[in-house]
Amino acid sequence: MKRDKLIEKNEIAEELIDISEELDKVERAATRSGINDFNELVLKDKNNNPITQGQIHRFWNWFIDTCLLKGRKRIGICAPMEHGKTNQISIGRILHSIGLDPNMRIKLVSCIDNKAKEKTTAVKKIIQYSEEYQAIFPKIKPSKDDSWTGHRLVVNREAYGTVDATLESQSVTAEGIGGRCDLLVFDDVVDEQNSMTE
Repeated sequence: MKRDKLIEKNEIAEELIDISEELDKVERAATRSGINDFNELVLKDKNNNPITQGQIHRFWNWFIDTCLLKGRKRIGICAPMEHGKTNQISIGRILHSIGLDPNMRIKLVSCIDNKAKEKTTAVKKIIQYSEEYQAIFPKIKPSKDDSWTGHRLVVNREAYGTVDATLESQSVTAEGIGGRCDLLVFDDVVDEQNSMTE
């Protein structure tokens, strides 16, 4: 009887430790240096399981954060296909940036229109439906004053009268990607078709 109660208390203690560690991770994810915790909590794989940051992803995020801290404005990440660049940067880092600063204006440029739209749609769905995202950044909600399209989204902001969207995406060959931005992300802008044009 005592042994059963001791086992039950140990199991409860382990659950409380797990909960405490998860809460610490959520708190870290809401900070400027918390991108890796954020991505592990919010981003999912194709089976809807949380991703695990690989060393390469941690290195990319360290590199980007270090460059930003040093005032570098142009930062590039180059890696082979299927290494998670889009997930880490065009989705994860954009979501994290919006959570940290809802007044941010972000432009996302991709090789073709459908690719740009896919990335914007992924960001939108996470903002709207991810319980994990809302636990980390509960104030981030779609703006009721602006409609969300396939290429544009606006979240509730503290700065009124901002003309540019929170996130706007276009293909590299599209007209009208103008406007102001605080963050410009190029993701897979070169493909076979546009690299062969003169």
